[in-house]
Amino acid sequence: MIFIMKDNETMDNVMVSRILSGERPLCAAGADLSGAVLQGVDFDGVDLNGANLSDADLEGALLVDINCSNCTLERANLRGAYLKKARLQGANLRHAALDEAYLLEADLSSADLCGASFRSAFLQKANLRDADLRGADFTAAMLQYAELKSCRFDDSTKIGSAFIREASLPEGLIS
Repeated sequence: MIFIMKDNETMDNVMVSRILSGERPLCAAGADLSGAVLQGVDFDGVDLNGANLSDADLEGALLVDINCSNCTLERANLRGAYLKKARLQGANLRHAALDEAYLLEADLSSADLCGASFRSAFLQKANLRDADLRGADFTAAMLQYAELKSCRFDDSTKIGSAFIREASLPEGLIS
């Protein structure tokens, strides 16, 4: 995709404008989309590897088959987002809101999920192996066939009221 920019425009500003107008770039790797309001945007198949989406509002966004590995989504709003086969390995989702989000076969292995909220989220076949779940909140979340082996957690990790079915959990996560 070729972007023609005007004076004082940055690639990131042009990209946000194009995304909001309905265009879908195939590659936005390394882009700075921090603070962008991208509610309900369809990112199907987009490469966002290493992008900065800190404080971005992605409420209700469609994140199907995206590559968001090593992205920064710190404090991002992903409420009600649909993440099917999303690749978020090693991503920073500290204090991100994923309440009522759908994570179907999403790969969050080795992701930093400290303080993230998954309240009433649906995680089916999600891979959270080696993820940092300290302070994460899974209140009323559904974890079905989810992989949480080797994840890090502490006393502030809230998972006791989650609905868990056939999930692979580390010893001591639920008392």
